[in-house]
Amino acid sequence: MDSHDLVAYHVMRFDEKDQIVAYARVYQQPQGVTFGRVLTMKGFRKHGLGRQIVKDAITTALQKFPQQPLTISAQAYLKKFYQSLGFVPVSSEYLEVGIKHLKMQYAPTNIGEA
Repeated sequence: MDSHDLVAYHVMRFDEKDQIVAYARVYQQPQGVTFGRVLTMKGFRKHGLGRQIVKDAITTALQKFPQQPLTISAQAYLKKFYQSLGFVPVSSEYLEVGIKHLKMQYAPTNIGEA
């Protein structure tokens, strides 16, 4: 947990046993809104839940923080995944906790151009 968890909107998907199988958090930052900590439980991967939880996070961000830019710090290897959901790179790659990342901004007119 960190200070963002206290003010974030926690977006979750559940299985038939009401267990969390996918999660993301959405929160405001000084320059707009972001989401992160996107995860899908191991046994539920490869079924489209990652795409669904990101779509849910985008929807939550747009509903809770209208008119604010949506920018994420994406792991670089997921660049094409996020591009397929309407994000465009706005930075070069950088290291975050030892993993290559890049800033990406939501620009829905680019959906499907990846």
